[in-house]
Amino acid sequence: MEDKWISDRNKIIGLGENSLRKSYYPELQNKIEELEASRKNLDAIINSTSDGIIIHDISGNILFLNKPAELLLNAELSDNLTVMDISAAQNDIDILSDIWNKVRNKNTQTIEWIVLQNKTRKEIPVQISINNTFWNGLDVFVAVIRDFTVRKEYEKKLLEAKKKAEESDHLKTAFLQNMSHEIRTPMNSIIGFSELLSDSDLLPEKRKKFTSIIIDNANQLLSIVNDILTISTLQTKQDKVYLESININQVLSDLLIIYEKQAFSRHLSIQLHRALSDKESVVFTDKTKIIQILTNLLNNAFKFIHEGSIEFGYRLIDADMVFYVTDSGIGISEEMQTIIFERFMQASDFVMSNYGGNGLGLAISKEFVDLLGGKIWVESDVNKGSTFYFSIKYLPVNKEPY
Repeated sequence: MEDKWISDRNKIIGLGENSLRKSYYPELQNKIEELEASRKNLDAIINSTSDGIIIHDISGNILFLNKPAELLLNAELSDNLTVMDISAAQNDIDILSDIWNKVRNKNTQTIEWIVLQNKTRKEIPVQISINNTFWNGLDVFVAVIRDFTVRKEYEKKLLEAKKKAEESDHLKTAFLQNMSHEIRTPMNSIIGFSELLSDSDLLPEKRKKFTSIIIDNANQLLSIVNDILTISTLQTKQDKVYLESININQVLSDLLIIYEKQAFSRHLSIQLHRALSDKESVVFTDKTKIIQILTNLLNNAFKFIHEGSIEFGYRLIDADMVFYVTDSGIGISEEMQTIIFERFMQASDFVMSNYGGNGLGLAISKEFVDLLGGKIWVESDVNKGSTFYFSIKYLPVNKEPY
């Protein structure tokens, strides 16, 4: 094409074979050279823009692609493409005619579209501005295409962030409402029964019973405050791991004694499984955190079980001690199992309103397990029960073979 133009150009300006590139019509040669320079400058500008430029006729046949458009579409003009060839299936092709009619009435149209790369068929979100003009004697449409991939990803992240912020706001509101209830309940009991104790005619048996109720509610209130302080400390990364030598079997036996009374009063069965001998179960770990994790899991088990049994203990798997707490309670749906370890999260609003709790126990447990270098997870079926697991490294104090 370029060679033909050079040949025609030379004939037009009358370059002779022996003219040393001097024209018989120097003024015409100067004008043509100026036009050629202007065209090269225009081509350079068109191809240097970051946006793709496509020119197509009223039937959609593509007549021109600048370099950015070729790169965006992975196509060349010689591919003989149409607008329909580069439009993804989810686009409403029927609206193109309406858009083109508006453009021909001198109304520039800007739309969002999905284009297809010619060879890879990869879908790319774009913004297209369409104008109508004459080009090389043809009535054509000029489409300026801007790649919207980064913008769409940014919009998606913004929407996700907005959704998370709204969820977080909802959770915190629900948490504060529930926390208010959780604090008021023991406080009302403490105040109410304290007033009853002031009655001088109160029988010793009732005085003892009321005192026990006050102590229980005070401990419940203290537990709530401790959870709030603990999650605050974890959030500010102030909590540390303090390794010491402890007997895991003894820790579990002590917990069994504490929870056996509660199980008996509710006609529940509770069992303990220990995988190692007392000598083998002496390990280096953070005793306080291990006890709180197990306590949180056992409290959850008792909270969500009406009848049946609870089992807790540990197994030695490879180089890990894997602890577990199993109950035959209400269970947890599969979709909720991924979020119950988040702060302020209960399995559902129904659980929060019917079973209480501040929604911090599992979050604290997860944070502690993370600090100990392990992992925590749950396996559960609705109405069949749940098993919570967490693992820590097995670091025996006595490493000699047994």
